[in-house]
Amino acid sequence: MTKYDEYGEKARILFVEEQKSITTIALLLSLSEKTLHKWKNQYGWEEQRRKFLEGKTSCHNALYELLNTIVSETLEKYRQDKELPDKDTLNFIKAMADKLPRVKNIEDLFEAQKQGEHKADKADIVETVHRYLTGQN
Repeated sequence: MTKYDEYGEKARILFVEEQKSITTIALLLSLSEKTLHKWKNQYGWEEQRRKFLEGKTSCHNALYELLNTIVSETLEKYRQDKELPDKDTLNFIKAMADKLPRVKNIEDLFEAQKQGEHKADKADIVETVHRYLTGQN
């Protein structure tokens, strides 16, 4: 079994999805930075990371569509049956409506960074969105 067979996928996940630096991964997995840089270049981790981060930035649109669907269904039930929404639905609508502008601002910051207008770390932006949506911010 090669080193890559043993550690490659874990290292790739740490770099691409968890946004860890090569130095951090080297420390976590007891591998050399040289080996990790070789793997990063050989297997296209940088491109995988970029695609992963771009996928994460569509969060605003997905949340907006979800919220719009829930609100539309809730209004339709009320119009047809005069059925009031349950407390959980109302709390979800309120929470997401409050968070959408902030998520959009974070995504705009990421877009500006891609255009070179602002030097923000992509991993920080993704982490900020995650913390905010999970109530850790």
